[in-house]
Amino acid sequence: MLSNLLFIVANMGSKQGDSNWGNILFFGAIFLIMYLFLFAPQRRKQKEHQQMMADLKNGDKVLTVGGIIGVIASVKDNSVVLKVGENIKIEFSRTAIAQKILPPKDAAKGSK
Repeated sequence: MLSNLLFIVANMGSKQGDSNWGNILFFGAIFLIMYLFLFAPQRRKQKEHQQMMADLKNGDKVLTVGGIIGVIASVKDNSVVLKVGENIKIEFSRTAIAQKILPPKDAAKGSK
Protein backbone atom coordinates (compact mmCIF):
# COMPACT_ATOMS: atom_id res chain seq x y z
CA MET A 1 0.00 0.00 0.00
CA LEU A 2 2.81 2.40 0.90
CA SER A 3 4.72 1.57 -2.28
CA ASN A 4 1.57 2.24 -4.32
CA LEU A 5 1.20 5.64 -2.68
CA LEU A 6 4.84 6.52 -3.38
CA PHE A 7 4.46 5.37 -7.00
CA ILE A 8 1.37 7.57 -7.44
CA VAL A 9 3.11 10.58 -5.91
CA ALA A 10 6.20 10.06 -8.07
CA ASN A 11 4.14 9.82 -11.29
CA MET A 12 1.66 12.61 -10.59
CA GLY A 13 2.29 14.76 -13.64
CA SER A 14 2.49 13.94 -17.30
CA LYS A 15 4.17 17.20 -18.31
CA GLN A 16 7.86 17.81 -17.81
CA GLY A 17 7.23 20.79 -15.51
CA ASP A 18 4.84 18.80 -13.34
CA SER A 19 7.35 16.01 -12.79
CA ASN A 20 9.48 18.35 -10.67
CA TRP A 21 6.61 18.73 -8.22
CA GLY A 22 6.15 14.97 -8.22
CA ASN A 23 9.80 14.50 -7.30
CA ILE A 24 9.56 17.08 -4.54
CA LEU A 25 6.47 15.37 -3.11
CA PHE A 26 8.14 11.96 -3.44
CA PHE A 27 11.19 13.02 -1.43
CA GLY A 28 8.97 14.86 1.06
CA ALA A 29 6.99 11.64 1.59
CA ILE A 30 10.22 9.67 2.07
CA PHE A 31 11.45 12.20 4.65
CA LEU A 32 8.12 12.07 6.50
CA ILE A 33 8.21 8.28 6.63
CA MET A 34 11.80 8.31 7.91
CA TYR A 35 10.85 10.80 10.60
CA LEU A 36 7.83 8.80 11.73
CA PHE A 37 9.63 5.45 11.84
CA LEU A 38 13.16 6.42 12.90
CA PHE A 39 13.50 9.79 14.59
CA ALA A 40 10.26 10.13 16.59
CA PRO A 41 10.54 6.76 18.43
CA GLN A 42 14.21 7.40 19.22
CA ARG A 43 13.41 10.83 20.65
CA ARG A 44 10.62 9.34 22.79
CA LYS A 45 12.92 6.59 24.09
CA GLN A 46 15.61 9.17 24.91
CA LYS A 47 13.14 11.30 26.91
CA GLU A 48 11.98 8.24 28.87
CA HIS A 49 15.61 7.36 29.71
CA GLN A 50 16.38 10.92 30.83
CA GLN A 51 13.28 10.90 33.04
CA MET A 52 14.34 7.57 34.56
CA MET A 53 17.81 8.95 35.31
CA ALA A 54 16.31 12.04 36.94
CA ASP A 55 14.04 9.88 39.12
CA LEU A 56 16.83 7.69 40.55
CA LYS A 57 16.70 7.44 44.34
CA ASN A 58 18.20 5.42 47.17
CA GLY A 59 16.97 1.83 47.25
CA ASP A 60 16.26 1.52 43.50
CA LYS A 61 17.57 -1.67 41.93
CA VAL A 62 19.32 -0.85 38.65
CA LEU A 63 21.28 -2.41 35.80
CA THR A 64 24.36 -0.64 34.45
CA VAL A 65 25.45 -0.59 30.81
CA GLY A 66 28.26 -2.96 31.83
CA GLY A 67 25.78 -5.53 33.15
CA ILE A 68 26.28 -4.93 36.87
CA ILE A 69 23.12 -5.17 38.96
CA GLY A 70 22.99 -3.30 42.24
CA VAL A 71 20.95 -1.22 44.65
CA ILE A 72 21.51 2.52 44.81
CA ALA A 73 23.15 3.42 48.13
CA SER A 74 23.47 7.14 47.45
CA VAL A 75 22.77 9.63 44.67
CA LYS A 76 25.10 12.51 43.84
CA ASP A 77 24.84 15.24 41.18
CA ASN A 78 26.53 13.34 38.36
CA SER A 79 27.02 9.89 39.88
CA VAL A 80 25.39 7.15 41.92
CA VAL A 81 26.91 4.70 44.40
CA LEU A 82 25.69 1.13 43.95
CA LYS A 83 25.77 -1.55 46.58
CA VAL A 84 26.54 -4.74 44.66
CA GLY A 85 27.24 -7.07 47.60
CA GLU A 86 28.02 -7.17 51.29
CA ASN A 87 30.31 -4.20 52.00
CA ILE A 88 30.93 -3.67 48.27
CA LYS A 89 30.03 -0.27 46.86
CA ILE A 90 30.94 1.05 43.43
CA GLU A 91 30.50 4.60 42.16
CA PHE A 92 29.12 5.01 38.62
CA SER A 93 28.30 7.95 36.41
CA ARG A 94 24.54 8.48 36.09
CA THR A 95 24.85 7.91 32.35
CA ALA A 96 26.11 4.36 33.06
CA ILE A 97 22.68 3.35 34.40
CA ALA A 98 20.84 1.45 31.66
CA GLN A 99 17.54 0.76 33.40
CA LYS A 100 15.67 0.31 36.66
CA ILE A 101 14.81 -3.24 37.60
CA LEU A 102 11.22 -3.37 38.80
CA PRO A 103 10.01 -5.89 41.38
CA PRO A 104 8.09 -8.78 39.75
CA LYS A 105 4.61 -7.53 40.73
CA ASP A 106 5.33 -3.98 39.46
CA ALA A 107 6.88 -5.33 36.26
CA ALA A 108 3.68 -7.24 35.48
CA LYS A 109 1.60 -4.08 35.95
CA GLY A 110 3.93 -2.06 33.70
CA SER A 111 3.68 -4.51 30.81
CA LYS A 112 -0.13 -4.34 30.58
